Amino acid sequence: MTATTEILVFKTDIGSPEAGKRLEPFLAALPAVLRWTVDCDDVDCVLRVEVSERLDPDHIIEQVAAAGFSCEELT
Repeated sequence: MTATTEILVFKTDIGSPEAGKRLEPFLAALPAVLRWTVDCDDVDCVLRVEVSERLDPDHIIEQVAAAGFSCEELT
C-alpha cells in the first residue's frame, strides 16, 4: 500500500523564522501534518504544509490564526 501525501499552500503574515516557531505547537495538534515550512523571503510569506491524509485547509487556517497570524489558502 502506498502512502499518499498532499501539500497545502497558504499566504501568511509570518515575517521571520522566529515568528514561525510559534506555529509549532498549533500545527503539531493536527495529526495529519507531517512537516511544514514558511518561506519568509517570499512576499506572501508562504506556508507549505505536507499532510498524510486529506485535511480541510480551514483546519490549518484556524490553527495559524490561533497562533496569532493571518492565513489564506493559495490555489
